[in-house]
Formats: sequence, structure tokens, C-alpha cells
Amino acid sequence: DANKLRIKINARIIETIKDDSIVVQIFKQEFDGNKWNDLGLDSEQANKIKTSILSEARTLKSAIDLS
Repeated sequence: DANKLRIKINARIIETIKDDSIVVQIFKQEFDGNKWNDLGLDSEQANKIKTSILSEARTLKSAIDLS
């Protein structure tokens, strides 16, 4: 149920376009009817988002460099 799960995404980007220039973290919580319980980090999804951001940034940089 979508109302019982929430996520928080933190993305920190440092000026250059390199693998170590971005940090993405996804925190998951599930509602048990009374309170939100931490489910931990979702490293796999965070890595997919990081890869997507880096890919898009590289594409945009290439387009700017060509103009």
C-alpha cells in the first residue's frame, strides 16, 4: 500500500561530473498503523538515480561543448 511507505532522497552534487562528485541516499520507512519504522537505505535504487543523473549531466555537458 502506497500510503504505508515513504522515502526520502538526498542528493549532494559537487561541481564536477565524476562518479565521486555525487552522493545519493534513499531512506525508506514503513507505517505500521501507529508509527513510521525505518527500513534502512535502498542502495540499489540510489545507485540507479546516481547513474541517471551522471548520464544526463554528461549529455548536457556534451551538448553545451558542441554549441
